[in-house]
Amino acid sequence: MFNNNGSGVRGDLKAVVRAVLLDLEARDCGIDQTLSTVGALREPFLRYMNLMRGLPLTTQGGVYRNVMVDLFSRLEQKPLNSPSVFNFFQPDFQPDGELKTQGKFASEFQLVNSQTVTAYVNVLGKWLIDDDPVEYWGLFNGEIYKPHQDSKFNLVADYAFTHNDKIVQLLDKYNLLFAGGKLSAKTLDLIRSMVVKMPYSEGANGVPNADQAYRRVRLMLVLILTSPDYLIIR
Repeated sequence: MFNNNGSGVRGDLKAVVRAVLLDLEARDCGIDQTLSTVGALREPFLRYMNLMRGLPLTTQGGVYRNVMVDLFSRLEQKPLNSPSVFNFFQPDFQPDGELKTQGKFASEFQLVNSQTVTAYVNVLGKWLIDDDPVEYWGLFNGEIYKPHQDSKFNLVADYAFTHNDKIVQLLDKYNLLFAGGKLSAKTLDLIRSMVVKMPYSEGANGVPNADQAYRRVRLMLVLILTSPDYLIIR
């Protein structure tokens, strides 16, 4: 539209803005979500922020500072560190395969390579399994250290839903929270079947074993956040 507003005119910003705001795919909630041309890859930093905002993050020290150097080295994306003024990827990038054959663009896929794919799975283990989601390096000058300064996810409230009979309820919660309810029935069933295979026991008072519940909740989150249904926004 920038190159040609439909009348052979280049650089018509009014036409560009109109095309963006009136784009059918962006406005039509009833568009066929199964079409191969619908959707976009959720870029790495948005996945990270989705996780940080979606779960209760707590710190006894009251500081949530994050240098994000590890995030950048793993996923090649960090705020204010794009390699050019045009963002971390070019708007006309076409990944090899079906999309390129169809002449479609998929900008976010420019960050997808063997390093970032592997690193994303590994760093989810760090954030969730190891409960180390925030890269906090230390104190500013004149700042007083407080014990337990590092941020952690407090997911204890979800332990009550780790029993096999309640796993579906917890899946529904996280499906809505992170994927807008877009996880397919097949994906949900695969995740459920994996989680229920993990060890689980309860005390005499019906309270689940904390360590086992911890692992079930966090494995479920890792499986959701690595699923194609989550990674592709539709």
